[in-house]
Amino acid sequence: MSLTFSQLRDRPEFCTIAAHRMWKAWWEYYSHPLEKVENHLKNDIADAAQFPFGIVAHDDETYIGHCLAIAHDLDQRPDLSPWIAALWVEPDHRRKGIAAQLMSRAMQELQALGYKTIYINAKPSLKEYYPGLGWMLIDQNQGPDQLDVFVRNSDLNVQAR
Repeated sequence: MSLTFSQLRDRPEFCTIAAHRMWKAWWEYYSHPLEKVENHLKNDIADAAQFPFGIVAHDDETYIGHCLAIAHDLDQRPDLSPWIAALWVEPDHRRKGIAAQLMSRAMQELQALGYKTIYINAKPSLKEYYPGLGWMLIDQNQGPDQLDVFVRNSDLNVQAR
């Protein structure tokens, strides 16, 4: 596999599959229309000049995963920004360090834009994953999905495993 990481704005052909993965994982349950997710990804993320942005992992034309960098990702914590969000790696490619690489690349981009402190949230089942990559748990049981909130200072490199 020849793994490449690209800005979603440079590879907009991956917007449709990334939107579908986001919808299935986080939005379908709430009856949020797939078209809204795809339009948001194309018009608000991929078309943005610098921020917000998306990073996509791919092997030539094969989508492998993505993550977004956005201003806000949790209604219960509007005081926190920016966020790494919608981190997704295809099931056949998990446990290969791709998620950590996606986060690392997003953090590098955010740091280049002047951001130092970055946030991410996750379901409680992932509580053990993020501290191993240098994220610190700062809040729990947020929102209807009872999400955990983590913080990381981008001056510290995310170690890809």
